[in-house]
Amino acid sequence: MRFEDVIGQDQVKARLRHGVAVGRIPHAQLMLGPEGSGGLPLALAYIQFVMCPNRTELDSCGECPTCRKLSSFTHPDVHYTFPFPKKQGEMEACSDVYPQWREALKDDVYMSYGDWMQQLNAENKQGNISADECTEIIKKLSFKSFESPFKVLVMWMPEYLGKEGNKLLKLIEEPPVDTIFLLVANSEEQILPTIISRCQFIRVPRLTNTDIAVALEQRAKLSPEKAQLIAAMSDGNYREALHLVQHSDSDFLDQIRD
Repeated sequence: MRFEDVIGQDQVKARLRHGVAVGRIPHAQLMLGPEGSGGLPLALAYIQFVMCPNRTELDSCGECPTCRKLSSFTHPDVHYTFPFPKKQGEMEACSDVYPQWREALKDDVYMSYGDWMQQLNAENKQGNISADECTEIIKKLSFKSFESPFKVLVMWMPEYLGKEGNKLLKLIEEPPVDTIFLLVANSEEQILPTIISRCQFIRVPRLTNTDIAVALEQRAKLSPEKAQLIAAMSDGNYREALHLVQHSDSDFLDQIRD
């Protein structure tokens, strides 16, 4: 994913680009922003920008083998951790559900936790990042990188890590050389303070109505009038805007307009 594919967030993009340009890539970063603001897309675009051998001043090239592998979420040096409902004999670690993860990201990189649980047919089961997954993280990051100068862990929704996250504290504080931890979260209050204290913060604000409206016009092919109306109702949440698009022919939009 490239920066140009991320909706809005120009100030955050500029900060990330500047850090790479001056050689300041913190080994542990926490992207914190409300649902639908684009924390995960920003993280994915940032990693591609860092790892692309042909990047420009503004973006990754999007065409080299590295970019193609990152865009398809198959790069061997980038690992993904996320909450999932553990099922004995079926889903023991995140690697067991990588195929579903890739499909979910290809379908909607602005997905919510609820969307992801639905993708996994979790029903009423709670997703979490287990102690076994923490052990897997330590194991994966102990290996040398295969292709890139960097090894990367993208952890989505560390709010579901729980006390098991204490197993990662030493690794986050003193990681192997050229290792990047990139945590993407919605709620600071639900993350272990010991993890927060070891990460550099990147605040991701809500999207503006203008940014959402432009994205709806370009991506959902809505008329400017309808795009602006839905953007105003979405409260800076692009995922909510997409949900409203699916019901844009319903009477409630006419009622709100009236």
